Amino acid sequence: MITSFRKISLLAAVVFILTAFSVPKGWVKAGSMAAKYETGTVNVEGSNRQAAYLKSVDDEITGFGTLMQQFSAAAYKGKRLQFSARVRTEQVKNRAGLWMRIDQHGSTTSLAFDNMEARPVKGDTEWTRYNIVLDVPEPASLISFGVLLSGTGQVWITDVALNAVDGSVPTTAPTRSLEAKTFPLQPVNLSFQQ
Repeated sequence: MITSFRKISLLAAVVFILTAFSVPKGWVKAGSMAAKYETGTVNVEGSNRQAAYLKSVDDEITGFGTLMQQFSAAAYKGKRLQFSARVRTEQVKNRAGLWMRIDQHGSTTSLAFDNMEARPVKGDTEWTRYNIVLDVPEPASLISFGVLLSGTGQVWITDVALNAVDGSVPTTAPTRSLEAKTFPLQPVNLSFQQ
């Protein structure tokens, strides 16, 4: 027979577990290996602020998890949008970082995308502010953003902000390979004589 004290202790433990690893309101846990990550919120040490986190639950993970949101692009069409947040990591073996994507309804290709792949956050880091800046073209219908963790480790995010910025703030979108190359103005050596 379980005593009342044990029942209360067991109930408190279940409530703690459910709330400690719950997805923050308005956010979604997703990714190619979402089930291999836990998420929740914690107090930022030495402040009144909250941070959300993603933490790997397996020793090896091939894939990624993300804590993300999506919203309509209607209010940002034709503007430059900056997503910024402070990030901290622990034992990140592959990479972590912020990401943002601009999509058009019905298209399978993003209009703009940056996931910090070229500037990853790795290892153990202290709180650092990162920014992603993308243009939101007129055909845009959806904006997605969040924090990702590829592989194992833990990442925390706090002080999240999304703001329209002026053209003096450069975009962070990687240059597409076709745009980076210089192409001839017309076809060359069609006879293979050269």
